[in-house]
Amino acid sequence: MVMNGSPIDRQWLAAIFAEDDRQRAENARFAEELRQKAERTAYAQKSDPESGLIYRDQQDALVAAAVPAIVPSSASEGFSEHQRDVIAHLINALRAEWQQDIERLEQKILQTVVRLVQPGEHAEAKLYGLNDRIAIMEGKLERHLPEIAELKAENRKLKALLNTKKRES
Repeated sequence: MVMNGSPIDRQWLAAIFAEDDRQRAENARFAEELRQKAERTAYAQKSDPESGLIYRDQQDALVAAAVPAIVPSSASEGFSEHQRDVIAHLINALRAEWQQDIERLEQKILQTVVRLVQPGEHAEAKLYGLNDRIAIMEGKLERHLPEIAELKAENRKLKALLNTKKRES
């Protein structure tokens, strides 16, 4: 069976019916416990002089009703075909609604992540720009290193020459 494009298979329906059977059995056990408890309680209680109520015992006032036997449902029993179709339609409508909610929440999460990541990406781009500028400056300095070394050597020679001229004078 397919409703609104989503398959509803017999196994899934059988699982739902089995859960319904389990709930019904549990309710029957609870009803039986209540019936047994009622049988154990006293049929008559003392009169309450303050309220004016008189409690009387009546024979067989609490006769237990027969509990119907629980019969497991199958695909042909329990819900009618129309009821199964309506349930399948409702389940598919809920699935579609939940899927829309999930997609909407995913979009919100994605937008939040983008908002949080954007400043980091901007800072990263600036960092790469600064690294590029430093690399360019290093290249320029490396090209001028021989000239600087030559100028330092020339400077030392001039200082030595000046020192010798000072001593002579």
